[in-house]
Amino acid sequence: MKNTLPRVIYLSSKENLGNDRLTNDQLKYEFHIAKEIRKKYEIGDELFSIAGNVIFTNFAEVRKFTTKINAKREPRYHVRNGEVNAMGLLDEIYHFLLREYEVKTNPGVFSRAVKYLSDNIKEDHLNKMLFEFVALFPPLEVLHGHVSTFDYLNSYTGDKSNREITIEEMMLLFFANFNPANKNVLELFDQNYFKEKELFSKVIEQLDKFFANETKFGPDNQDIFTFLKTPILNHPDSLEAQLDFVMNKWKVILVDKYLSRILSSKDLMKEDIRFDDFGGGGAPPTVVPKYKGVADDADI
Repeated sequence: MKNTLPRVIYLSSKENLGNDRLTNDQLKYEFHIAKEIRKKYEIGDELFSIAGNVIFTNFAEVRKFTTKINAKREPRYHVRNGEVNAMGLLDEIYHFLLREYEVKTNPGVFSRAVKYLSDNIKEDHLNKMLFEFVALFPPLEVLHGHVSTFDYLNSYTGDKSNREITIEEMMLLFFANFNPANKNVLELFDQNYFKEKELFSKVIEQLDKFFANETKFGPDNQDIFTFLKTPILNHPDSLEAQLDFVMNKWKVILVDKYLSRILSSKDLMKEDIRFDDFGGGGAPPTVVPKYKGVADDADI
């Protein structure tokens, strides 16, 4: 069936579903954790934004998060404070850059991306993928049953369609999985959790093709997929080196708060230097979460 947007929900806080309109630059995007992984590591709502993404406002929260994960992992699979912070910071910077790209360089690009996907992979397939993404990585209001997945995807956050937001989040999930330096934390957001793995890959492939023909971005005038892949391809094994690349190559785009946070993140990374001496490292085994209802409810 054709999608309409019959009702508008403005999400402005964890508790409020009122009509407080949010502008694009007020939207919050942080890195996702799969719903079942949240349960496994007993990660409470206090670390999550309304979008269902983890947010760290200080190093104490990073350490608290890392402690929860390491408490349920063998020592050889422990994660480090510095790498968790760097991973989250890089993802946040990527969200910021996508906002800069859409708002200042290519207005309406994600609206056009949704239409392009509907035309090229069939609308029912796109709906199925969007629904599964929200089922695996639900916003808090969906997680707690205040809003159905259907209503979430057929509504807005501020003046931005939640379908557009979900497409953007899928892109960022892809880049997080594409990054080999995330191997120790991949369990948190592994794209292999999707039942529709081939469909997810097809959506990403089509998005790559779409953005290849859109307005270029950044100091080297690249399409947005190539732009965001560049730090990873140049430094595939080091989150610290990727952040250095971002700071040195993209400083003209980034606001001061991100440049200063990259510098401060290095202090936390120094705490990790001794980690390997105590048996750290190695990629933990992945356990595929079990969830219900995705196939049955995919007809949005």
